[in-house]
Amino acid sequence: MTIYYDGDEDGGATGKGYRTIEPVCYGYSIAGNPVLRAWEVEGRSYSRDKKGNPIPGWRLFRVDKIFTYKPLMDTFTEVRPGFNPTGDKKMSRVIKILKF
Repeated sequence: MTIYYDGDEDGGATGKGYRTIEPVCYGYSIAGNPVLRAWEVEGRSYSRDKKGNPIPGWRLFRVDKIFTYKPLMDTFTEVRPGFNPTGDKKMSRVIKILKF
């Protein structure tokens, strides 16, 4: 899907923009925010620009900062490398996780 995300950790323009993602897990962050764990295929990224984390790569998106979304016709049938299906240290509670 494509989302318009209103910033990452800095809350500034660096993180605002469109991203193409493959959402895999929904739950709550350790701060209590609803979040999506997703593979970011392309787009803007504070963690890439400021922290050097490459794209594509795993990202945690706060649901309240996703302003628009558009499902794409693309599908994915297997999880990307590096995903831990038994836990996520940045999530306090997992509500739904895709089964592959």
